[in-house]
Amino acid sequence: MSYAITPQVTKLLQQYSDYKKINSALSRLSLLLAKSKLRKLDTSALQIQYDELSQQLQQLSDDMTFDSPHTWIQYKYEAYKDEAQPILTMHDLRVHCSKPNYICTKRYTFLNHELIARRLPPLTDAATFPDELSLGKLLDAALLHTVMADAQFMNAWRHYEYHKDGARIAKWENYTVPAGL
Repeated sequence: MSYAITPQVTKLLQQYSDYKKINSALSRLSLLLAKSKLRKLDTSALQIQYDELSQQLQQLSDDMTFDSPHTWIQYKYEAYKDEAQPILTMHDLRVHCSKPNYICTKRYTFLNHELIARRLPPLTDAATFPDELSLGKLLDAALLHTVMADAQFMNAWRHYEYHKDGARIAKWENYTVPAGL
């Protein structure tokens, strides 16, 4: 791995750590709420705590944005490398990005569409990007840097990444997967 972790990814990794802590606290509160309801106890204070933490979690999720495909892939690699389902290789990334209508699937498809439009091998090309290829090597690949050097592509990426529906954060909700991809 010759790439350096960018400041954006460092911030995202801290946000992910915070996200996991809040999510864990929500799980504990959810269990406590359920037990309290079964015992017919007053749950109003617990419910307020739960709602506040839920809002914090949503805000944190909304704040976690990827200004480029490089930031997105580097984050996935770094954040999940010690998780139960790490994202270390092209195979891992492909599996992660295979769920229909999932936000990462949209990012992956958008990037592939751009590579195909430029007559470059898409990330789905197993000959160029074999399953065992480390995401660290992908991050060093000139191919990724080629598309990111194009201002029009980056403007389009950011158009989807920072999309809002009124005041609501709506990342990639305005992206439609092109037919045939």
